[in-house]
Amino acid sequence: MTTSAEIRAKLIETLQLDLIGPGPGHPLEAERLWESEPPSRWYLTGFLVPTEAPESQRHDPESEEVIDAVVGSDEGTGDDDVEPDKAPARKVFLPSSLGISVLVPKDVKTLSAEVLWGDYTKVSSQDAEHPERKAWQRAQRAHAVNVSLPPKGLGRTELPDSRGVCLYVSARDVSNLGPKGGELPAGTRAVSVFVVNERDPEAEERVDEGHLFQAQLILKLKEGFVARPNLRGLVDDDADERIADLQYRDAFEFSVGHGVSTNAIVEGDSCREVRSTWIPVAAVEKVAPTSIAGVELSMEARGRSDRRRREGCAGRVWRGVRRLDREAACSCADAAAARRGGQGSARSLRTRAAANRPGACRARGSDG
Repeated sequence: MTTSAEIRAKLIETLQLDLIGPGPGHPLEAERLWESEPPSRWYLTGFLVPTEAPESQRHDPESEEVIDAVVGSDEGTGDDDVEPDKAPARKVFLPSSLGISVLVPKDVKTLSAEVLWGDYTKVSSQDAEHPERKAWQRAQRAHAVNVSLPPKGLGRTELPDSRGVCLYVSARDVSNLGPKGGELPAGTRAVSVFVVNERDPEAEERVDEGHLFQAQLILKLKEGFVARPNLRGLVDDDADERIADLQYRDAFEFSVGHGVSTNAIVEGDSCREVRSTWIPVAAVEKVAPTSIAGVELSMEARGRSDRRRREGCAGRVWRGVRRLDREAACSCADAAAARRGGQGSARSLRTRAAANRPGACRARGSDG
């Protein structure tokens, strides 16, 4: 039997495949798209354009941000029936990089980084009926390197055979960060790693061949990453915030994404791997009521009980309506007979109405 969790996981996979595209190990890892459907138009997000690409390639005309003027402000009007003036649209540029920031313990000198993406190149479709047709062929790329943490400034590493895909690394010391008594260990460093598409757009034969599709960054550290302290609500007296801090005191954050979300792989109390993700997924624990003897707290059981109660109420209401209808029929019969002046007719109508009442047959039977 298929569970709701399996259905939800399938929906998430379908959404990711539709918006971003396939990843390593997926059945569509070597997919082909028709020439008229380039990957930059087929997929809505998840790709990086070259940093030196012209504005026509980096700008998405369909994603211009337009902010309406506030009604009643100097830019807008005070009449609700009049559409407010629109502020000038702001251009939205496609991303050229993505990054992850983590905390590492003292004496860590290197990180293991893996960069994955898909390259699309235009090839023959190998269609016997239409040999002239072209298609976009996907090829999976994966590069694993050990990056050194620079003592200061930025460190740059160009991935081999990538035509300009680079890693930028920065590291700095952090101290006195966290609540009193829970400060970070001495010597902890904040490390940021970025994947940057520095391909030369002029050297690429076609625009989409210079993009990095389904881009992903994975960081690994055998010593384990340091959990980031939660500074939110540190000096807040709000009761809800304090209760949340207590309930989630064992839930930690190990990474922060830049231009992308992250997913930390936690095993026990340690996190040795973090991944970038374009569609973040959060797991919410199931909340179950406390068992109390003699008290039914199951929503399913209470629902069944409420349904039976509603059915019983509906039956009583229906019987009451029928009784009122019969009484109204008798009153109408009496009124009609009085208007005609025929007492015998009224008596006959009352007799027929009484015969329709429940128990009338039993009463006549007992009298006989």
